[in-house]
Amino acid sequence: MTKRLWWLFACLWIVIGCSISSAQSLTGNIYGRVADDQGGVLPGVSVALTGIGGEQTAVTDSRGEFHFLNLSPGAYVVTTNLQGFASVRRENVIVALGQNTEVKIPMALSAVTATVTVTSEVPLLDTRTEQSGHTFSQDELTKIPTARDPWVILQMSPGVLTDRQNVGGSQSGQQSNYTGKGTDTTQNSWNVDGVTITDMTATGGSPTYYDFDAFQEMQVTTGGTDPAISVPGVTLNMVTKRGSNTAHGSTRVFITDHRYQATNIPDEAKAQGITKTDGIDGIQDFGAEAGGALIANHAWLWGGYGRSQINRQLTGGTIDRTTLENISGKLNLQPVESNTATLFFFRGDKDKQGRSAGVTRPQETSWDQSGPTTIWKGDDSQVFSSTFFANVSYSYARNGFQLFPEGGLGVDAVTDANGVWHNSYELYRTDRPQHQVSGNASTFFNTGSIGHELKFGFGYRKADLSSLSAWPGSGNFIDFENDRVRLTRNKVLSATTNYVDGFVGDTLTMANLTVNAGVRYDYQYGKNAASVAPANPLFPELLGTLSYPGGTSQVTWRNFEPRVGATYALSADKTTLLKASYSRYADQLGTGNVSFNNPNGYVAYLNYHFTDLNGDNRIQPNELGGLISANYVDPAHPNSATSPNVVDPNLKAPTTDEFTIGGDQQILPELAVGATYTHRIRKNVIYYSLVGVSPSDFVQLSPADVGCTAGTHGGCLGYDFRGHVIGETGPIYGLPDYAGNSGLLETNRPGYKTTYDGLELQLTKRLSNNWMAHGSFTYTDWKQNKGQCFDPTNTVNASGVPSTVGTTGSNSCADDAVYFGGNGIARSSRVFINSKWQFNVNAMYQFPLGFNLAANMYGRQGYVLPYFVTVATDGSPLGLKNAAIGNSDSFRMNNLYQLDLRLEKAVGLFANQANVTVSVDMFNALNGNTVIEQRNNASEVSTGVGSANRIATIQSPRVLRFGARVTF
Repeated sequence: MTKRLWWLFACLWIVIGCSISSAQSLTGNIYGRVADDQGGVLPGVSVALTGIGGEQTAVTDSRGEFHFLNLSPGAYVVTTNLQGFASVRRENVIVALGQNTEVKIPMALSAVTATVTVTSEVPLLDTRTEQSGHTFSQDELTKIPTARDPWVILQMSPGVLTDRQNVGGSQSGQQSNYTGKGTDTTQNSWNVDGVTITDMTATGGSPTYYDFDAFQEMQVTTGGTDPAISVPGVTLNMVTKRGSNTAHGSTRVFITDHRYQATNIPDEAKAQGITKTDGIDGIQDFGAEAGGALIANHAWLWGGYGRSQINRQLTGGTIDRTTLENISGKLNLQPVESNTATLFFFRGDKDKQGRSAGVTRPQETSWDQSGPTTIWKGDDSQVFSSTFFANVSYSYARNGFQLFPEGGLGVDAVTDANGVWHNSYELYRTDRPQHQVSGNASTFFNTGSIGHELKFGFGYRKADLSSLSAWPGSGNFIDFENDRVRLTRNKVLSATTNYVDGFVGDTLTMANLTVNAGVRYDYQYGKNAASVAPANPLFPELLGTLSYPGGTSQVTWRNFEPRVGATYALSADKTTLLKASYSRYADQLGTGNVSFNNPNGYVAYLNYHFTDLNGDNRIQPNELGGLISANYVDPAHPNSATSPNVVDPNLKAPTTDEFTIGGDQQILPELAVGATYTHRIRKNVIYYSLVGVSPSDFVQLSPADVGCTAGTHGGCLGYDFRGHVIGETGPIYGLPDYAGNSGLLETNRPGYKTTYDGLELQLTKRLSNNWMAHGSFTYTDWKQNKGQCFDPTNTVNASGVPSTVGTTGSNSCADDAVYFGGNGIARSSRVFINSKWQFNVNAMYQFPLGFNLAANMYGRQGYVLPYFVTVATDGSPLGLKNAAIGNSDSFRMNNLYQLDLRLEKAVGLFANQANVTVSVDMFNALNGNTVIEQRNNASEVSTGVGSANRIATIQSPRVLRFGARVTF
C-alpha cells in the first residue's frame, strides 16, 4: 500500500470514528507506566501483550506510559524490553469488562540479558473512571449459587431493586421489573457484546432470554461520568465468551425437582385457603460451549448452545411452563497486529405456556408465548498508531413474539366480583426490529505534564414496531368487580423511533489527580405509520372502523448532558482514592411516547354501566347503562383519524442530575472497600391531564357522590377481605360537569421532582488464597415533591400508563411520599418497588481435595403496600380512580431475606487436562415464606368487605438443585 493510500485509509477511519457513537463496552483496557528503579520514567520501552487473541505491541511515550485498548476480558502477560535494562514479564494482568487495569512496571539496569518475572496481583482500584455498580467475573458467575439468569445478577448489585424473589429458578423464564437509583423501570439499558438491544416498546426491558453459560462477564452500572452511558437507570453490559489459542469448553446439566422442595405456606395463606405456593415443578438446564483457534494467533471461533425447561407451580395451583433455547456464536479475527474484527450471532427462543397465571388469572386466562429474538453484529477495531485507536460496528436485532390466551379467541373475557378473570384474555402480537451503527475513537497526547485521552463518537439506532392487541369473542368484557362492561376496538400500531447521539470526553491525568470531563448529546424522535383498526363486532355503531393515514410524532427531544468527575490518590501507590462527580442524564424515548397521539396506538375502550338482566354472563345491547368513561377515543367522534390525545409542543425529556462523593481503599492487592454517597434530582417528569381542564376545575365530592362508605374525615373507608377497616382515603375530587372529548394532554408536570439520596458500601475480594467475596449495603431515601397536582385526589396508579394520576406508581398529590420505582403492571401487578435498605453478601472458599463451599445472602426492607379505594366520580376518563389510603409509606410488606448455599467437588480427568465438577445448591436454605405480593384494592366488594390483603405471591420454599459440569 502506498503512503498516499495509507493516509487516505486512515482519514476514512477518522471520519467513521467521528461519526459513530460508542456502543456499550464489551472489552476492557490496560494502562501502564514503566519506570527505572529510582522512579524515573522510561520512554521508548518496547511493550508486548500476549494472552487472549494475538500478540500486540506498543512503545512507552515521554511519560513512560503505554496502553492497550479494546481487550477481551481475561488474563494477559505484559513484557517490557529496553536496551541496558533487565526485561520484565508481568503475568496475570487481569482485564475486566468495562474496566481499566492499571499496572506499574519497574525496570532495573542490567549488564547482561535477563528477564524478571512478576506475578503479583494487579490493583483492584480504577483511578480513570467514576462510576457506580459492579462487574461480575467468571468466578462469581460460576462459583456463587444463583438462579442462573441476569435478573438475579442485577439483584446482587448495589442500588438495584427487583420486583420478585427468584428461589433457584422459581421465577425464571419471565423478566423481573427492576429499578436503579431514583429512576423508574423504563430507564434501563440492555447490552450484549456491545449491541444495545433494549426493548423500546416495553421500554427498559430485555427483548430476549439468555444462556447463562454463554457469558464471560457481566457489568452492572448504575451511574457515573462515562459519556457513553445513555440512561439514568441501570446499564447491564454482558459479554459472551470467545475462542483463544488454547481449546476450551464445557458442558453442563442442572436438575431441580419438586421432590426435593420443602413446603413453606404461612398460616396467613392457609387461612385464605391457599394450599400451594409459588415454587418449582421441575427445571432442567443443560448445554455446551466450546472455542478454539481456527488459525493460531489470527482466527478464533466459539459457539454455545443452551436449553432450559422451566416448569413453575404458581400460588393457587396453576402451572407455568417455559422452554428457553439459545444458540450463540462468535468469530474473532486478527489479520494483522493492528486490526481485530468480530462477527457475532445470537438466537434466543422462548416458548411459554401459562404466562401470568395466578390467583387472579386462572389457567384459561393465562398466555402462551412464542417467538424468537435474533441478533447479528459485526465490528472492526484499528490501531493506527500508539496515539490513535478507532472501532466501528453494525448490528441488527429482531424481536417478535405473540401472547395467545389459553382460553382462545371464541369467548368473552369476564372478571368476577373478586377481580378474578375467567374464560379468556387479551391477544397480543408484535414485531420489533432494530438497526444500530455504533463505534468510538480515542486519541492520546500530552500537554506538558498533563496526559490526555480524548474520546469521541456519534451514532444512530432505529427501532421499529408493529403490534396488534385484541380482546377475544365480541371484543368486549364484563367487569363484575366494578359493575361495568368495557367495549373495545383493537390496537393496530406501526411506528418508528430514532436515536442519534454523540459525545466527546477527555481524561486528564496529573500525578495523583485524574479528571474526566465530557458532554453527551441525544436527539430522539419518532414517526407513526398508517394502520387500520376494525370495528367492534358487537357494537360497530359505537366503535367503528378507524383508518389512520400515519404522521410524524410531535415528540422530539434534544439534550446536552455534561459529565465531570475527579479521582485523587492520597499516596503514590494509589491505594486510597477520593472521588467526586456530577452527571446529567436524559430519559430514553419509548415508543409509547411516539404513539401517544396515534388514534390506533392503544386499545380504544368505552366503559358503560351494566346489568346482566338474563344472568348469562354475556353482553346484550339492552343491558348497557350510561357511559362511565372513555379512553383513547372521543365518544362523540369514535372513528376520527385524529386522536383526542394531544402532545404538548414544548414537551421535554425528563432529566436526572447526579452528584456523588466517595472513596475507595485497597487493603490488599486483591481486597478493596469503598463508600459512595449519591444525590439525584429527577425533573420534567411526564404526566397526563385532560385536554382543556385545569386543577381549578375540580370540586370536592362527598362519599355519597362516589358511592363509598364515608369515613370520619370526608374520605372513603377501605376494607380487607375479612371486613377489617384498613383506613380512610383523603378527599375525593371530580369533574361533575365535564363535557370534554376524553382526550389526554401529555406534558411535563410543573414543579414536580423526585429526589434520591443513597449511601453504598462495597467490599470486593477477588479469588486468591483459596477464597473470594463480594458484599454491598445500600441505604436510600427516595421521595417525591408533588409540584402541581392536576387532580387533587391523592391516588395510587394501579392500572398502567398513560394515566391522569401523574407519574407511574407515585402518590399523585402527596408531598414527601416515597416514590414507587415502578408498579410492574406488565409483569407483576401489585409490587411497588421501594426499600430504604438492602444488602447482598456472597463468598466462596476452596477446601482441600477439590471441595468448594459458597453462599449468597440477600435482604431488603419490605416494599410499600399502598392501599386504595376505587371510586366512580364522573363521566370523564377520571370516572374510575384509585384514591389512596394514607401516605404511600404508611404500609409496608414484611422484610425479605434469603440464604443460598452451594457445595461442589471437582475431580481431575486426563492428567488434569479436564475436570468434572458435581454440585448441590440449596436455595432459600432457611425456608423463608415472606409474602411478596398481595392485593391492595380495599374497595368494597360487598357491604363492609373488600378484597385487600388476599395473597398473590409467596417466597418460594427451600429447594435443592443438582448439577454436573465437565470443563476442558
